[in-house]
Amino acid sequence: MAVACFFFDETWSYRSWQKRGSEEEKIREKLTSLIRVASRGGNFLLNIGPKGDGSVVDFEKDVLLSIGKWLDKNKEAIYGTDPDPFHISFKWGSLTSRPNKIYLHLLSAPENGVITLPGLTGKINDVYVLGENKKGKFSQNAAGVTINVPEGLDIDKEFKVIVIEFANGYAVPPANIIAFTKAPLILDSHNAFKYYSNSGIDYNNRYQSTVKELWTLKPSKTGTIVPVIYYTNEEKGKVIDVQVNGKTTAVTLNGSNAEKLKNDPSAITWGDIYQSAPFIQE
Repeated sequence: MAVACFFFDETWSYRSWQKRGSEEEKIREKLTSLIRVASRGGNFLLNIGPKGDGSVVDFEKDVLLSIGKWLDKNKEAIYGTDPDPFHISFKWGSLTSRPNKIYLHLLSAPENGVITLPGLTGKINDVYVLGENKKGKFSQNAAGVTINVPEGLDIDKEFKVIVIEFANGYAVPPANIIAFTKAPLILDSHNAFKYYSNSGIDYNNRYQSTVKELWTLKPSKTGTIVPVIYYTNEEKGKVIDVQVNGKTTAVTLNGSNAEKLKNDPSAITWGDIYQSAPFIQE
């Protein structure tokens, strides 16, 4: 399956930055970009413009040192982490993760001091603020996990990270659950969950392309499902990766009859299937 690595590259002009806001605003702006890129599994590249003698101008130096200070405290939530495991966005900020931890990056104060993570399951050992001796209260039920943000966190002054620590991993609802009640069921770009890559030839000309499409089926009864791929003559000769239950088969669109995937249907095991209500992103 194709894997995309996203690079976020910003060019820093001292003169334009001075016009666009204060040092504190620049720290928050660049940290926001760093956190959001990390939450999407990417690498953040910040291109600064030194003076002619190679030194960094004072304004840029102060901002970079402040970002470094924040990273010293919160590096566990950035370096070597996995992307956000959820398929929905949250108004209060972004997430990064590890096999037994989820990091909640608070970029703004959650409404009523409460964070809801729909469909999240797993035995929670602890909830705390990274780098601070502050605990968070939590509750779990069939709908997911609710976190009560500790009082006294000055998020306007400094972005905070809340850690959810699990005893033995966690699970979140899969993306794009589609009910399969009767055949044929058409899976196409209109009902797919899309994975994107962002590319460009320079700073001003960029474009977004789809690198993978995902469907999660919820069948109404047991049985054998036989997938059929339809394509045009223009697509003959191309090779696509088809992944079923985590196993990938390269399929050549050569115009032949049936090609059996290298997956044994009887060996497929399914985990928990979650049915979530619609989510609205504003």
